[in-house]
Amino acid sequence: MERISTARRRRRLVPCALALAALLGLTLALGGGGARAGHGAVFNVNSTLDQPDASPGDGACSSTPSGVCTLRAAIEEVNVHGSGNINLPAGRFVLGAQLVITKSPTIVGAGSGRTIIDGNNDHRVFDIADGAFVYIGRVSIENGEGEMSVAFPGHVHGGGIHNHGRLILVDSTLRFNAPMPGSTGGAMTNAGTGVATLVNVTIRTNVAANGGGIENLGELSLYNVTIAWNTAINASVGAGIYNNNGGKPLIIKNTLLTNNYSGGNLLNCAGLPNTAATNHGNLSNDATCGFTAADSNVDAGLGAFDFDNHTYPLLAGGAAVDGGINDAGVCPSADQIGAPRPQDGNGNGVATCDVGATERQAPSTPTSTATSTATAGPSPTPTSTVEAAPATDIRIFAPLVVGP
Repeated sequence: MERISTARRRRRLVPCALALAALLGLTLALGGGGARAGHGAVFNVNSTLDQPDASPGDGACSSTPSGVCTLRAAIEEVNVHGSGNINLPAGRFVLGAQLVITKSPTIVGAGSGRTIIDGNNDHRVFDIADGAFVYIGRVSIENGEGEMSVAFPGHVHGGGIHNHGRLILVDSTLRFNAPMPGSTGGAMTNAGTGVATLVNVTIRTNVAANGGGIENLGELSLYNVTIAWNTAINASVGAGIYNNNGGKPLIIKNTLLTNNYSGGNLLNCAGLPNTAATNHGNLSNDATCGFTAADSNVDAGLGAFDFDNHTYPLLAGGAAVDGGINDAGVCPSADQIGAPRPQDGNGNGVATCDVGATERQAPSTPTSTATSTATAGPSPTPTSTVEAAPATDIRIFAPLVVGP
């Protein structure tokens, strides 16, 4: 049985995300007794079972029938207490129903690729209510299947995350998520009342009718996000980002989009305004995202997917390496897997933030004095790796585009 303790703190807060929240004016929501999100009770989850809390609100994260502290039981306690820190160990948390959040939890795992929250191709993972303030970090969210929302009845969009509240998502991966067939927002839907900030996040191989990666109807900020190989079934609707937010604030910095296909054609974005004057340090391998001409139609240079960390490493010499900006409050102090930022990844003597969720580390200084006899010549231009992916998504009954 795991009882609450205000003396203990979760093992790791991600300072850059909290700094970004302050810079963006995201005032921390107050829970019961005036506790801020991240400063209430502490629940150390000790089981990957999906069982409800035996008595929500009694201060004990103890599931029924097993009497262990589960992710669902911890969330149910926070939904009563108002706020709290939930620490997740490594493991796969397979859900039997969506996780409904109505208050202000801080949920931190052991790292994307190590802590996996799995919708089991049958349930949405997170359903976040209007009025909630949620911090989620260091997890992978996958195999979500959109269903009728509990937080906002009538909504079926958003396969991995359906957000009507305030969400900070950090150091995490969303993959293999889909809404209900025919609906929108594969990885996530940031709904009309939603305010979402993503930092060091990888969004890959999700699928939806519109917005295979992100469907955005609210306020959205993306910092160092990688959005790759997502699919929209319909044509001309944006496979990476589908934006229809009516002019609400939209910030995209140090973010890359590549190989997202809509109706079988490359279409990274749809509905994004021309933000070339305000959004910098981005890359897209088409010209649909409203970025500058220099940032559009550019191959970022992604390596093969890292199945240990659920991230894409950057190829040496690629456009994403040292291609971002170091502006205050923009470049995080570490990347998705905890490697320090910024680094001098291209060896030009200037440490500059990379574009996307991962940072290529500075090349090591050669120690050998041997003279190379290789004939000098131009360096090859790196190109992104074409990765294998499932040929069919059984939930949508449509092909996933996996490469040109």
